[in-house]
Amino acid sequence: MPSQYSAEDLVVARMKELVDLRTSWNRSLWQVGSIVALGEIVESVSATWSGQLTSPEAMKDFITGHKRQINLDHGLGSQDVRTRLLTLMESLPVKLAPDPRNPTADGRASLAQIAELLERGRSGYLLRWASHINSRGVRTQDVEVIARLVVSHLLDEGFNRSHIHGWLTNLPTGQSLAETVERGDAMLFQPKREFELLIAIRTLPSTVADAVEPMSLPPQEFLDAFKLTTNSAFEKAPRLPATAIRLTFTTRDPHSAISEATTWIRKFSDRVAVGTGGAEAIFEHLIVDRTTNKVRSFKDERQLVRVPSMQRNALFGSISVDSNSTD
Repeated sequence: MPSQYSAEDLVVARMKELVDLRTSWNRSLWQVGSIVALGEIVESVSATWSGQLTSPEAMKDFITGHKRQINLDHGLGSQDVRTRLLTLMESLPVKLAPDPRNPTADGRASLAQIAELLERGRSGYLLRWASHINSRGVRTQDVEVIARLVVSHLLDEGFNRSHIHGWLTNLPTGQSLAETVERGDAMLFQPKREFELLIAIRTLPSTVADAVEPMSLPPQEFLDAFKLTTNSAFEKAPRLPATAIRLTFTTRDPHSAISEATTWIRKFSDRVAVGTGGAEAIFEHLIVDRTTNKVRSFKDERQLVRVPSMQRNALFGSISVDSNSTD
């Protein structure tokens, strides 16, 4: 029975799945975009030549691992451009003098051309994909490639996965895939914004109080700001915290600001634990985003690996112990 969904519909659905926090680890995104991939090649080659990498094997692995992706990526340019990139990539390992830290002139020229094509590819990357989709259409076998390359490019350019998911969820009815990709390109030109976040701390060791004093604010100010937010999720206001702090992040979207705040909180908590011998700094999970006047929550966005067979077969305690081990 023919599917009621077109290949373009499937691309959008797959893009949403790739950035959905609820997606299982084996269905989520496990690659970087092609611009970052080319940057990794340039970096690994340069590090090999400078002696930072003592073996050319890492450089060869990067080149081999990214060849197929580069060849399929219409966002980088025409087939001639991609063939040229592949030719340059393949020539790098053999265009070295006997000492990998002393490349030949041809080797340096090849690397310089890759770096130049990388920068050209970054400009107009999504517009080239939109043009390809408009002129060639989308085949069923192209769905996964297009979804992964477009999403990975947006993530590499600084957008948060939750922001991309919200954007895709609210696409106008009837908008074509090419128009969606063009809209993604337009988003890249929007300036980054400064987000002011108010964060409450429930417990803070007295020995650490001086460290947060420059960024601190009265605890009641946090609660007052909380009550003035739209609070669309009807989150319950926390109790008066021990203290509160104000942090500012300049990012592409509010979700990215929360992600950066989460990283800051994690690092701060770890430093407190290490610096005090185990004392804890405990944060409220709700954050007031003063820029958008919303209540947001910080959480771990890392994808956890789950192995259901361990539960089905009750293997949690089935760990063999060698009584003769000297470790």
